[in-house]
Amino acid sequence: MALGNWTALVIDQDGKSHRGDLTSPLEVTISVYKNWLTIEDKVAWRPTSGYTPTVVGDVFSGRFHYQDVHFVVQRDDYQQSMYFAVWVPAYHDDEQLLAMVGIAAYAYKENDYCGIDAIQQAGLLQMLKENRHYLPQQLLEVSFSEGREFNQGLRYLSEHLGVDLEQEPEDEL
Repeated sequence: MALGNWTALVIDQDGKSHRGDLTSPLEVTISVYKNWLTIEDKVAWRPTSGYTPTVVGDVFSGRFHYQDVHFVVQRDDYQQSMYFAVWVPAYHDDEQLLAMVGIAAYAYKENDYCGIDAIQQAGLLQMLKENRHYLPQQLLEVSFSEGREFNQGLRYLSEHLGVDLEQEPEDEL
């Protein structure tokens, strides 16, 4: 399925709409791709890894950490959704939590665009609740009111062509 068939709603640790990628202080980059996450680590990547340069892995589900990045990822059959929280903890007083929380999913149902809906939003909130003992408190209290859904294909083209192709959503979530 083409990247343009996939949608995402991602916010950062402050509840602001987010582009769907996060780079940690150790230069590990986590990116939303379709309905999974990719891990890029230019130091750990090897030519024999089977991945394109700098990609060292994909995340489909689970709760774990890699280098300085922590993950909680859950799958749902509904619209092939993925709910996720990814963060770099603030270990010292002079550091701030760095995070992204969201939903990535197939954007169409029976050839009609459906995007992210209330069922998926409830799924994300349930995933956060179920993992409340593992997640930073700030992520449990974050508001999604400023989150904006985006089409992953348009985002990719916008970034690579240097043209703003992203459209304003019809309804804010």
